[in-house]
Amino acid sequence: MNKHGEQLKNGAYTLGVKRLFRKFRWRLGRNDAFWMTLLTVAVVLATLILMQLLMR
Repeated sequence: MNKHGEQLKNGAYTLGVKRLFRKFRWRLGRNDAFWMTLLTVAVVLATLILMQLLMR
């Protein structure tokens, strides 16, 4: 674990991500669900595009 509370083993740095998310949470405010939905859709789309590129 480094000084930012990030787990370095196996590339898992969940604590650091949770801290980042907490930091940005107040910015999201009441639109929390909207932004999380948008983020999920963006991640799914990026994954699909990446898979298409790798399958060629």
